[in-house]
Amino acid sequence: MKRKFNTTGSCNPQRHYMVKLNDRLKEIKENLVDCGDYFVINRGRQYGKTTTLGALEQYLKDDYIVLSLDFQEFSTGDFEDDIIFSQTLVKKLVTAFRYVEAEDQLRDQLLEFCAHNGIGAKEANHLALALEEMTANIVQYGYRSGQKNYIDISFTIQDGSYILRIRDDGVPFNPLEQKVSREGPVVGGIALIRRIMSDFQYMRVLNMNNTIVELDR
Repeated sequence: MKRKFNTTGSCNPQRHYMVKLNDRLKEIKENLVDCGDYFVINRGRQYGKTTTLGALEQYLKDDYIVLSLDFQEFSTGDFEDDIIFSQTLVKKLVTAFRYVEAEDQLRDQLLEFCAHNGIGAKEANHLALALEEMTANIVQYGYRSGQKNYIDISFTIQDGSYILRIRDDGVPFNPLEQKVSREGPVVGGIALIRRIMSDFQYMRVLNMNNTIVELDR
């Protein structure tokens, strides 16, 4: 899959040409978020509002608990009166918070497993980073709004390698088709995982994405 210019919906840096957002995200965090200010990103269509908010979520997650809500998933009836709207909003907030908790639990469980099995701190942190980045990428870009989705995660130690397998029923996406530079800085995402892991495999089987990353012991 070649990288292309996107003119519909959110942009994925692994699939689309786009400007670097690092400086913009740093400015938003330092001048607005860290100061506790409310703010609105309000521009016309295809100016990058959704893409910026998605990138901001990833940028802030190390320092803040970030809950993402999409009001496009609300039905017309959810806006019928203030009581119905409030109830729907609370349900959405609870669901979003549970996802954040689940992501933290997955990372903590993997780190705990590594500690109990004598895996060094550097390798454990690389594996936890891979798990976090890959699951976040699946949820943000692979899942369809309003549908229940499936994800299966397994971690094994085989011979001289640590192997992390993730299966999901999101939209087809082969990370191996994205070009990754072996030089220069990489902030995060699939590009970073491909750089730090010993091996990275992908296959699409029975309408499921199957991603396998391997780290040498």
